[in-house]
Amino acid sequence: MGKKRHTVEEMFAKLRQVDALTVQGRTEAEAVCQISMTEVAYYCCRSTYDDLKCDHVRRLNGLEMADARLP
Repeated sequence: MGKKRHTVEEMFAKLRQVDALTVQGRTEAEAVCQISMTEVAYYCCRSTYDDLKCDHVRRLNGLEMADARLP
C-alpha cells in the first residue's frame, strides 16, 4: 500500500480538528491518533501551516505548484 498524501486543505482541517479535541480535554497525542495521522506528520504539518489562514494556505500551494513548473 502506498503512502497517502493529504492536500493542503485536508492538513489545515486536521490541524483545526486537533485544536478542537484538545480544547475538549484530550491530550495532543490522543487527538492526533483519533484523526488517523502520525505524530511526526502532525508536527511537520503544524510547523508549516499552523499560523496561516485557509486562504493563505491555498495561495501558498498555488505558488509552490507554479514554482515547480518553472524551468
